[in-house]
Amino acid sequence: MKKVLVSLSGGVESTALLKHGKDLGYDVEALHTVFDNKTAFEGKAARKIAKIYDIPYSEIVINAQEYNDKYPTTPRADHPWWATGLIIAGPVGAYDEIWFGTYLGETPPGAPGPAGVMLILQSADCQSKLKSPLYLKNKKEQWDMLSPKVQSCIVSCIKQYKDGKTCWEKIDGDLGKVCQKCKEWKKWNIVRDA
Repeated sequence: MKKVLVSLSGGVESTALLKHGKDLGYDVEALHTVFDNKTAFEGKAARKIAKIYDIPYSEIVINAQEYNDKYPTTPRADHPWWATGLIIAGPVGAYDEIWFGTYLGETPPGAPGPAGVMLILQSADCQSKLKSPLYLKNKKEQWDMLSPKVQSCIVSCIKQYKDGKTCWEKIDGDLGKVCQKCKEWKKWNIVRDA
């Protein structure tokens, strides 16, 4: 049986990968990388999703507070940190494949980020193949693969307003102030059932 590690963010694409792997009958595990507690809320969602699919779940926490204190105004995206978790966990897990989520029109397999991760994994003598098996499906198609129960767990907004509204709803559509997740959800017309 093929053994697969999914880099699970708690979002649409990585969740669709869990379902895809289970549907194929693979031995699937989930890994979530938390960067400076900024993605801890996604970890809660990822943990729930892995539990629904009855998939082993692990977290790697990266605390970069010293860097943040030294360079407090340096803008950087949090999403590349998924790769750090894979670089740490991939070589020790003896996985046949390591999967990361993407969608049609976003990052194709072999793009600079994933290719760099693959080189580092190979340098650590990791024989796993880094893949994104659903990259030919758009975000909406991947969303539609999921049951309503799973959809209700998926993180849709990184702002986390207490009243449950997304930043798209709060900011009234000002694209300059809307988080990337809300931009994607609006673009793909994904609506969470109440």
